[in-house]
Amino acid sequence: MKNETHIYGFTLIEFLVNIIIVTGITFSIFFLFSNIQENINNEDNFSDILNYGNRVLDELEYEMSLAETINTVFQTDDFTMINLTYPNSEIVNNFLISYNKGLLKNDSPIDNLIQKDGQNRTRYEIKRFNIQNNPPEILGSNADSRNFNILRSSSYLITLEIDIFDRFEKIIKTVKFKRKFYSPSKFIDTKLNNKNYDV
Repeated sequence: MKNETHIYGFTLIEFLVNIIIVTGITFSIFFLFSNIQENINNEDNFSDILNYGNRVLDELEYEMSLAETINTVFQTDDFTMINLTYPNSEIVNNFLISYNKGLLKNDSPIDNLIQKDGQNRTRYEIKRFNIQNNPPEILGSNADSRNFNILRSSSYLITLEIDIFDRFEKIIKTVKFKRKFYSPSKFIDTKLNNKNYDV
């Protein structure tokens, strides 16, 4: 009588199928976590931009609403510079809005605009900044009333657009901010001193 021994184990085909299945699961998990990380980074960038844009516009609105005179010194494709003077004061504040450095007040940043990540990839970039005096969408067209026209000449619209990039430095979203306000100090100064107004 012959003794038969059976050795149990995987055949070569079963072993190769297992490797293919494990490899497929590993790549799927890696891809899933990579997408989750990408979404988290994009949401962080979006949150940073919302906070930064609102802080910049809050600061500009506050300073410009107190200012007696608001002069746009120059406005180019790369930056805008305005200077503000205040009633009963010798103070002059200069604001530079640079597409690379963000908002600077008298050469000091209002807030940190960190445009690059740890791997020197662009996270976001200021695309457009514009200050418009006497915008028609706020109070409509000219009127015969001097007070109304002075009010219009004291009204402003600030537009800020910031591009958000993914890790491949492709634009995924443009965040647009608009702020409408008027300067009571400019209105009072123009009215009391019979200054010319621009409508």
